Amino acid sequence: MQLIAGLGNPGEKYFDNPHNIGFQVLDILLKHLDLSGFQNKFQSQLLQTSLSGEACIFLKPLNVTNTSTKQISDQ
Repeated sequence: MQLIAGLGNPGEKYFDNPHNIGFQVLDILLKHLDLSGFQNKFQSQLLQTSLSGEACIFLKPLNVTNTSTKQISDQ
């Protein structure tokens, strides 16, 4: 079994953001493989298929992955 995960941030606000390169690469790969049909499951978009007889899962987690916190500077 293969798991291929593309990381990014959900929502239109982040669609063309560099932090979403994982989502974008996964979309390009799936287009190249002529695959579609993500399901919303496990707080993710998930596509299960078989490639050359091997089970494959493509995953886009829908949690925000790049949140930042205010840093406290050294005094």
